Amino acid sequence: MRNIARALLQAAAFIELAGEPPLSQDDCVKALESIAANLQDATAEECLVLASVSAELAQEHRNAGPAYAGAADFYESFMESFGIGDF
Repeated sequence: MRNIARALLQAAAFIELAGEPPLSQDDCVKALESIAANLQDATAEECLVLASVSAELAQEHRNAGPAYAGAADFYESFMESFGIGDF
């Protein structure tokens, strides 16, 4: 389950942080909304794993230096931004 959570978070970060091109802003918003909608049905166990992996990725990016601050911020706010609740 951790690898799935990691893949999901990295895909969402790519979409969120991608510039135009290669993806249009509308396409990015649609993809992120779709991810968020699907996550609304996640079980408590899945949410706990997602929150844990999100925190790990945030720390990895913080440790990578200032150039990765945007990605670290994204991972730190992922659960709240995607409406998944407090875990």
